[in-house]
Amino acid sequence: MNEVNVLKGNLFLSIFKLAIPLMILNIFNSLYSLVDTFFVGQIGELAVGAISLTSPIVWCAISIANGLATGAMAIVSKNYGAGDYQRASRFASEFIYFSIFFSLLLTGIIFCLCNPILNYLHTPTELYTQAYDYLKIMSFDYLGLFFITIYMAIRQACGDSKSGMIVSACASILNIILDPIFIFVLGLGVQGAGIATVLSKLIVVPYILYSLCDTKQKVHISFSTHIQYLDCIYIMQVSIPCAFGQFLESLGFVLMNKFIVGYGAIAISAYGVGQKLTDLFNIPIMAFCNTLPTFIGQNLGAENSKRARDSYKLTMLITVVLGVILFVVGMALADYMILIFIPNASSQLIEIAKTLLFFTLLTGPLCSWYFNLCSVFNGSGHTTISFGLGILRLWGTRIPLIYLFSYITNWQINGIWMAMLVSNLITSIIAQIIYQVYPWTKMKKSF
Repeated sequence: MNEVNVLKGNLFLSIFKLAIPLMILNIFNSLYSLVDTFFVGQIGELAVGAISLTSPIVWCAISIANGLATGAMAIVSKNYGAGDYQRASRFASEFIYFSIFFSLLLTGIIFCLCNPILNYLHTPTELYTQAYDYLKIMSFDYLGLFFITIYMAIRQACGDSKSGMIVSACASILNIILDPIFIFVLGLGVQGAGIATVLSKLIVVPYILYSLCDTKQKVHISFSTHIQYLDCIYIMQVSIPCAFGQFLESLGFVLMNKFIVGYGAIAISAYGVGQKLTDLFNIPIMAFCNTLPTFIGQNLGAENSKRARDSYKLTMLITVVLGVILFVVGMALADYMILIFIPNASSQLIEIAKTLLFFTLLTGPLCSWYFNLCSVFNGSGHTTISFGLGILRLWGTRIPLIYLFSYITNWQINGIWMAMLVSNLITSIIAQIIYQVYPWTKMKKSF
């Protein structure tokens, strides 16, 4: 394991050394949805719409995994920075137990509620069957996803982002291989895309367990570790706000999909392609944002609040510059990239997707501001602040603005994109004020 020294040395180089593997990791993570969209796009526009409509539903459950990962990052990195490897290992083991429990619970819930969810979204008839089949299969994706997510969090908390990159790369390559086999060779269409995604993650789970149980690592898990009641309380205190916040954010995107699908099946297909391209262009930004909790957690654990603050300032500078560059590049390549995913895309789809891409890339610097500040609060264990910001961003500003713009303007679907931009601006300003006045450098105490 190659660990980056987060506590000492040149801060700029340390951030880059941890961010570059995460950037590669994020590319491989994005390949799941990008590859699915690409291959399904060869079937037609409506098939892409079926996946796009159900994606936020899947994200609602994934938010639990991300919440646990945030908790693991904060708690493990704090103990690792303090040199208490035994305690860090105990918490790592308990996070694995939590992952198994929640992944199985979520599989059961999503599997049983497919029809009610799609009915609530007023799913167009032409999308319903494919959306139902895809969602049903994706409900089995959570065990593999939880293991990969928690594995990456534990390793990154120790300053090692390469191990997670390798595991994610293997799973993504498997998905690339399996997708065309299940979609075209076996003729399973959208169902095949879901099966390939589920299997590609499950195949790497045995290696993850082997790696995490390696006692040569300073932080490792053991299934002989008994869950301690006070540890569980602490884990839930740190993880639940982030998980619940991300869940409500994802639920907000489900509601956004309900608005978008009101403009027709082509609109939701265009949104899916535009959002995938946005995620692709934002990979470098998110890589740097995701390094920040490790620098915050370890340096606060080592009682070096100045380096923690400097980490935020430097990461902010890097991500804002990247956001401006990516806006220019993204708009120059927009038409070409849309046609890569859907070769026979209609002019209506191209117009909607390109407009969405313009607004989302324009919002890039604001998003990096918001996500960096959330990383500061998550890395220091103050996840309730991130929870509040997430609620404000979606439910306090974006959803009300969508309603408002639909009534007072004739922007139609563009009112949704404008609401996204304004909500990010308002939330980022409030987050910065909290950063200035709240004593976030005092990490939450464990029992």
